[in-house]
Amino acid sequence: MKNFGEYHDLYLETNILLLTDIFMNYTIMYLKDNSLDSSYYISAPGMFNNSLYKSSEVELKLITDKDNYLIVEDEICAITQYIPTEILDKVSLEKVSDIQSIAPDAEIDYILEVDLEVLVHLYDYFADYSLAPEKQIISENWLSLYNEISLPSSPDIYEAWNKGYKDS
Repeated sequence: MKNFGEYHDLYLETNILLLTDIFMNYTIMYLKDNSLDSSYYISAPGMFNNSLYKSSEVELKLITDKDNYLIVEDEICAITQYIPTEILDKVSLEKVSDIQSIAPDAEIDYILEVDLEVLVHLYDYFADYSLAPEKQIISENWLSLYNEISLPSSPDIYEAWNKGYKDS
């Protein structure tokens, strides 16, 4: 080594080769163990979900009703919740009048679609905590001045950013 630049280049090269080796070995191991190619996943949770579905051998039912699909698509589930394998039917409020009466380990779970109203004096209390978060695409006219400045100015980049959100 003649100077720090050569040392730097050697460090980068060995680091990249090591990471490549680790990634390839992990991909081969995951392919053998789960028959899933980890390089097709953008996140570990997505890969884990597919692995979980595959190992559980649960038969997933195809959602054919558009409204049911949209309810599930908008739902944000915690990692501790079971993921629905089938949507049986819509249930009227009269059939389940007391949500608290549903046991946590019940065989049938419910996804709720609700209209919420918050009292004005509680707005500040819930300012940093969304009561009912939902997945949606933000249009440009909803952005604050700070967001407009922070986002790339190219419409192509904005569209790619929104597309990435749609695909997640």
